[in-house]
Amino acid sequence: MLNHDGVKADQVKLINVNFQLTSALMTGQVDAVIGGYRNIEALEMKQHGKNPVVFNVEDYGVPAYDELIIVANRDEAHSEKIKKFLRALKKGNAQLQAHPEESWQAFARAHPELNTPLNHQAWRATLPLFAADPAKLDRARYQAYEQFLFDNKLIKSITPVERYATGSE
Repeated sequence: MLNHDGVKADQVKLINVNFQLTSALMTGQVDAVIGGYRNIEALEMKQHGKNPVVFNVEDYGVPAYDELIIVANRDEAHSEKIKKFLRALKKGNAQLQAHPEESWQAFARAHPELNTPLNHQAWRATLPLFAADPAKLDRARYQAYEQFLFDNKLIKSITPVERYATGSE
């Protein structure tokens, strides 16, 4: 991301704040963080009266990538139980999208300790981020991300997508 805008790594001071991203920003311990979720930290800061500037990685040279990946044993990846699980995820997501507030209310009743304004906002911000079909594999997306990792010397070789991913096309 820095390279994308002509900033060299030695021009920034890295500070490990572990998982305390919001508090580190709010207290001025750091000026910026990486690793925050666009559907959580920015909302939390807004609730505290701050106006965060969000830099989405895909706007700074990092190809789009999936945040949540379902992992299955290679020998079981095409089994009926995995297919059934993926169909259930797709059906569940369709229900969430069709009835976002109703689904939130059901969740809040089942988990009253999580029924907070921040979690409600995060729920609504998260729904558009879910894949409509969790079994669909975007081969070009995976190839582009792997090429980015390779070009930036974060991995040593390119692996054919078929070796590590499967899904409907």
